[in-house]
Amino acid sequence: MLTVRNVWQETCCCTQCIEKGAAAFELLEDIIKQTYGLSAEASKRREVAKNIEVYYERYYRGLMLPTSQDVHRCMTHALSHPTDKDFQSTCSHQHIVQCEIMQQDVAYVQELRMDIQGRVDTLSTDDRDHLKWQLQTFEEMLSKYKAHLVRKSWDREAYKRLIQRMSTVCALVIIDYGQKVEPCRNRESQSEHFGKAGISQFGSTYLMRADGFEADELVTMLGDQRAAKLKPGDLVAFTVVFYNSDANQVRSG
Repeated sequence: MLTVRNVWQETCCCTQCIEKGAAAFELLEDIIKQTYGLSAEASKRREVAKNIEVYYERYYRGLMLPTSQDVHRCMTHALSHPTDKDFQSTCSHQHIVQCEIMQQDVAYVQELRMDIQGRVDTLSTDDRDHLKWQLQTFEEMLSKYKAHLVRKSWDREAYKRLIQRMSTVCALVIIDYGQKVEPCRNRESQSEHFGKAGISQFGSTYLMRADGFEADELVTMLGDQRAAKLKPGDLVAFTVVFYNSDANQVRSG
């Protein structure tokens, strides 16, 4: 039985998740409405769709592992291209199990496709063909959404390995070139905020081990109370934020 306890992840609101994940399930909602109308079957289909959406949004990343016998949760397998040797990594284990929830979305789409095909009395041939095209589009968007979540999980694991390897004389620098801070209109959406052109906010965060500083240095930077709570191995972060009206003009110096 699948256990999702302790694997809940913060909902991601990046552009990729919005344009692929959120948009995919909005399209699925429209397909359900066109296929089933306001019937009780529509409510059942909508409930299952919501459960699948919540699973990918909140739990999927927490269940992914660098190596797993579940083919749907193995990052090594998912990130290896079947024909490109430059992007292949052979798993040292066999994939002998498959996640029931991951199989559910495949069966769910197949059932929808069969129901659309069977609506000969309520839908015209053109309407059925259009709905099947929309369903195929949903599958493609969902596949790209899952791929994005896998890459985010892999990045998180790589970040953990970097932190473990850090010495007292090393710093991990994280640079974000993406965020836009100038609003285009009142109450703009998240996709508009993160996807528009305009003035960019550039941020750099430097992470260093606390035991790489002298005690008086930590007190000066953090204050007495915060410095007293630090333990060996804890990280201290420094953040620098600056702006530029044209990202193409930024140069390293």
